[in-house]
Amino acid sequence: MGAESHTTKNSRLSEQDYQIDVARESSYQNQDSEYHRSFFEWRTRKGNRFGYSYVYDSREHAYIDGMGFVDNSPEQAERTSLIQCATLLGLTMILMLLIQLTESAVLGIFFQAHSSTLFHSLNLKDNTDVSLSATLVTSVFHILRYLVPILVFRKISKIPRQVAYPHKPVQQKTLAAGIFFILMTLVISKSADLLLSSGFAQIRVDFSYQDLLITNHPAVTIINFLCELILCAVMGEILFRGLILQTFRQFGDTFAIAVSCLASALATGNLAMMGDAALFALVIGLFTLRSGSLRTAIVLRLSANTVLAALAVCEAFLSANAYAFVRVAFFAGACALSMVVLTRFIRSGWCDFRVDDNATTISTGKKLGILLSSAAIFIWLVCIIITAILNIRFIN
Repeated sequence: MGAESHTTKNSRLSEQDYQIDVARESSYQNQDSEYHRSFFEWRTRKGNRFGYSYVYDSREHAYIDGMGFVDNSPEQAERTSLIQCATLLGLTMILMLLIQLTESAVLGIFFQAHSSTLFHSLNLKDNTDVSLSATLVTSVFHILRYLVPILVFRKISKIPRQVAYPHKPVQQKTLAAGIFFILMTLVISKSADLLLSSGFAQIRVDFSYQDLLITNHPAVTIINFLCELILCAVMGEILFRGLILQTFRQFGDTFAIAVSCLASALATGNLAMMGDAALFALVIGLFTLRSGSLRTAIVLRLSANTVLAALAVCEAFLSANAYAFVRVAFFAGACALSMVVLTRFIRSGWCDFRVDDNATTISTGKKLGILLSSAAIFIWLVCIIITAILNIRFIN
């Protein structure tokens, strides 16, 4: 009797060993048990079309003409979930673009804002006389541009808060390394901007975009800085490194970072800004995975914005020569300091940004192809391309 019971128990254990649960076996680097549990429960929730989940018996095979018996594959389940997530992403980004176009129309109709391209914008140069009401309207639209997509994405996907906004305690070393990486990224991006500006100036081409307001009215400047540098920055990270990056992690971290970078870059709708946005998204995305916390992304974004604000103030109140000196001095100092600190981190072996992907049945390249073939993503890409082209202006 005892031997019979022992045999039954072993058989039961071996049955479990043959069961492959894709969602349960997925692991997410640098995340705690609460994150894993919440993600698993969301992925396997009944009726959740956005969660990639599949359970199969590894002993079962299917017969395919010309191929013989092959293992059961979760590829179709992954493809179906990916298409649903891509559709949600495309609709969210289209909504963001519509809010941006509505803002442009309101500024053009009610505030006679400058327009040489598709987008109307306030005149942003040298202590401009901009009304408080126009600034408030602009700030409200900029907040809505992120807030509405965040609410819509979260409402439709029903992704848990623990997954969408991971909040592990962050080591001070991680934040320090991240800030220095961001400084290096800022130097690279701004240097590239100068080269691109010089190149486009030769062919008398410029791009329309809205920047920080430095005006004669302190209230206008303060409101604009608070909105652009803090509120929109935080909400942007919640959307791109929170909801989007975390949702797509079920298909692999490399793919999730690629999607986050693509969405961040194209959301600018500006050819001159897409490269900067993609580079910053890559660095911040890697540090978000490295630390396991969305707080890291927010801190790094706010750090970059603080430096950009300081440079904008210098540009507004210093002469051209003085500002050029300050900019070069900052670039040189930031580059030298960052190189010294980051070299120490690398030598200590701490700077390891290898991405531990979940093993999925579809390659990253094919997943990108499925993403781009989504109708919603395709429509969004077409709209972004048209917007980017129409935002080109020719200098007389």
